Amino acid sequence: MGVLEAYRSILKSLLKIYSPSGDEERAVKEFIRISRELGLEAYIDEYGNGVAKWGRGRISIAFIGHIDTVPGYIEVSESENGIRGRGAVDAKGPLAAMLSALSSIRIRGSVPEDLATIYVIASVGEESDSRGALGLINKGFKADAIVIGEPTNTSKIAIGYRGSLKILIECSSVGGHSSAPWIYDSACEKIFELWGKISSTYGGSSASSTSAALTMVRCGEYVNVIPRSGSAVVDLRYPPKGPGWREILESLEKIAPAGCRVSLLKDPIEPVEVRPTIPVVRSLIRAVSKAGMKPELVIKTGTSDMNLLYGRVGENIAAYGPGRSELSHTEYEEISYWEFEKGIEVYEKFVEIYLKNHASNEG
Repeated sequence: MGVLEAYRSILKSLLKIYSPSGDEERAVKEFIRISRELGLEAYIDEYGNGVAKWGRGRISIAFIGHIDTVPGYIEVSESENGIRGRGAVDAKGPLAAMLSALSSIRIRGSVPEDLATIYVIASVGEESDSRGALGLINKGFKADAIVIGEPTNTSKIAIGYRGSLKILIECSSVGGHSSAPWIYDSACEKIFELWGKISSTYGGSSASSTSAALTMVRCGEYVNVIPRSGSAVVDLRYPPKGPGWREILESLEKIAPAGCRVSLLKDPIEPVEVRPTIPVVRSLIRAVSKAGMKPELVIKTGTSDMNLLYGRVGENIAAYGPGRSELSHTEYEEISYWEFEKGIEVYEKFVEIYLKNHASNEG
């Protein structure tokens, strides 16, 4: 088996193990098995994260991906040009590329072992409670340079992500007989009345605006009874520059109809944006260029573990990964081998460029 075929097999092995958030253990164990076969030190930390490590130098570089996926099994299928399966893009593709890059660095000896300590971390829970990232924070993990493994369409570098605000709406009414809807208030109709106001107020469609998505609705008790109670969940994403989550929440409380309550479903996640001039971003730009692509800096519309890790694990941080982000969370999730192998190349060149620049700056 050739080197590229071996790296493709890493991706395929991880994809074959379905690992939605909360059910990552088997996939993490497979990550550890593969890492050890590649000659890397590997272990599972106290929070369930898989950690692969190589080198013993004082400069620390952390590649942090996630091994969990959203629910929705997709049968793994392979073609000559790529592979399909849940997590191929978000984010086992980037994770496998990171692990492959570290293996290549070790085998080729492109970085002296005593120069740096390089980690590849398969974080758990990114798609749900971020318990893996929070675990890294809780145990005081730090790194000089951090690359988050998320799909950025292979040539783009994410220097920011929007924040996340998940809102619970609860509405109530007296209810009544459905034969006379003009007499009674409906909890369901109150929910949709409020949702209409939210969607018109926060109807953004770009990374620089606030958007709102109605993700869950529950109401109604019986087919001929006007609903007495109901609830809904709204997922708002807000940019680094603009109203913060407290201001957004206050605005929703003001427009809520009588009988409706608006509250936080979970702790908000603050947006993040780093300067384009920090060493990690500059090194990624050069790595993408050296891989024969035109780099582009972007703010992502979603939210990632970068939001949580920034300022806690390190500030020298950005996100990069192979794969088309628009396929994330869809039933068409697939990655081409060209994208995957370009990702490996970029990650490997990033390490070499970052360490060379670090040495030059110290000199």
